[in-house]
Amino acid sequence: MVPQQQINDFVTRLQQAAGANLESVILYGSAATAEFVAEFSDVNLLCILGETSFPALAKVAPVMEWWNKKKHPTPLVMTLGELSRSADVFAIELLDMHEHHRVLFGNDALNGLTVPLHLHRAQVEYELREKLILLRQRLLLAAGDKSKLWDLLLSSRDQGCRSRGEITCERFTSTMRLVLPSAMQIRANEFHPWTSAIVCPAYASGLRSTVTLWS
Repeated sequence: MVPQQQINDFVTRLQQAAGANLESVILYGSAATAEFVAEFSDVNLLCILGETSFPALAKVAPVMEWWNKKKHPTPLVMTLGELSRSADVFAIELLDMHEHHRVLFGNDALNGLTVPLHLHRAQVEYELREKLILLRQRLLLAAGDKSKLWDLLLSSRDQGCRSRGEITCERFTSTMRLVLPSAMQIRANEFHPWTSAIVCPAYASGLRSTVTLWS
């Protein structure tokens, strides 16, 4: 369950600390959808301020510290202008935020935000290719040890494709069954619920061809 009372308390505290400088607070990611899993999901917040000078940040710092002590990640703090100018640089992240968010206070700063999809595609391809290259390097070192190989494949699930869409545990398991040798079949109950990652065809195909070398 989403910790709604803590979220409400954060917004109230931030309003009091920032005053008129606070323009918007937005909840994004799995906490803004039905995919939230309390044990594993983060509560992600975007805070839009009118200006982000040191004095302005100092005023809200105690609220951020309080939120962090509740075991939540520190919110993103930006101006509206910075958010608009970041659309081409953080194409993947902002597209995900645009598609899965809920306004808690003020205006919907993500509404109408234009993310260049050609840059989104390029960023996705870059990150997937980079992860595949790193995975091949580590597989070379783990080739003779099936235990290390297993650990590597499990860690690549979390590190290689985090925050790139949404996928259920069952769909991930189904995909990985195709990827792994028959001697290393996966049972669904070996995985934690996974709400903010994706195994796209390119990643799965590359992983499958790489693991085949050691089967």
